[in-house]
Amino acid sequence: MPDMVLGSWKKIYDGPHGEVWMHERCVKELGKIKETRMEAGIRSVMKNKFCQFEDLGDLHNEEFRREGNKQRNGRQLRLHAFKRYQLRVYGSIGNVANNRAFFAAVAVQKKEKKLDGNHADTCADRLQTVETEIKNAKL
Repeated sequence: MPDMVLGSWKKIYDGPHGEVWMHERCVKELGKIKETRMEAGIRSVMKNKFCQFEDLGDLHNEEFRREGNKQRNGRQLRLHAFKRYQLRVYGSIGNVANNRAFFAAVAVQKKEKKLDGNHADTCADRLQTVETEIKNAKL
C-alpha cells in the first residue's frame, strides 16, 4: 500500500520483504536534483530490490551500503545510503509492525565519498520522528 502518509513520513514503496518510507523534506530535496536518471536509478533499487529481496546482501555495495553511526538522545543510529553516481539518499533500516523498512531522511548530490557531518546530523534529526509518527515503527 504505497502513498500512505503519516506525519512527515510517506510510504512510497511496499513489497514482500520490505517497505520504503520517505521524509517530506527528502521528497523535496529529490525534486530539486535535476539528474533524473540518478533519481530513477535509486528509486528502482528501492522498489525492485530493497522491497523484493529477502537478503540485503544481494544488494551491490555500489547501490546500497552502510555509512556509519550517529548518536541521538542516547541512542546509536545506523545510517545507510542508496547510491547512484553522485546522488545519495540517506536514512536508516528499521521495521514497521515487524516488516523491514528503510526510512529515507536526506537526499543530496555530492562529489565526496564520505558522508558529510552536516548531512549525517540532518538525517539523524529527521529520523527522531519515525517512532512517534509511524505506528509500530522501530529503528
